Amino acid sequence: MPVWLCILKEWQQTKYGPTWPFLVGALRNPKESAQTSARVGKGDLHRLLEAIRDEMPEDRHLLIKPCYTIDETVALLSAGNGPLTAADAFYSEAKRRNTLYVSQGLFPDIPPSNLPALTEALWARYGDFIATGRFWKNGEWGEYAPLERHLIQRAHETAALPDDL
Repeated sequence: MPVWLCILKEWQQTKYGPTWPFLVGALRNPKESAQTSARVGKGDLHRLLEAIRDEMPEDRHLLIKPCYTIDETVALLSAGNGPLTAADAFYSEAKRRNTLYVSQGLFPDIPPSNLPALTEALWARYGDFIATGRFWKNGEWGEYAPLERHLIQRAHETAALPDDL
């Protein structure tokens, strides 16, 4: 199972949905520096969006939507593979279905299924946090709290397990 999927599943057992800096940072090697260049950080974000679009399990999809509690955009893993209403769809050639959705009006200038434009929109909002290693928001953006570090570690361990367990 992909690490990003394990992170989403772990997170949503107790919370609503992770932010994009949280997801990008959680996929990095924890022994490496959290800080990176804008080029590398934006590439990480784009590869994550590609993986979500093209590697989504058949019974799931992901919705990018606002979380009004923290006033940020989050990734919400949802069950089912039917089309979502009130959301702009991103089609996956690999899956031959829509796997990634954005709440309508969240990024109104993005053309349908344009992943580079979505990457740019998310980078414009979160690029500074991703590049400077501020992945976790608890009032202000900063480093992960111990509970979040544990969740990330558990997700990486789960991803390393064979799929047939």
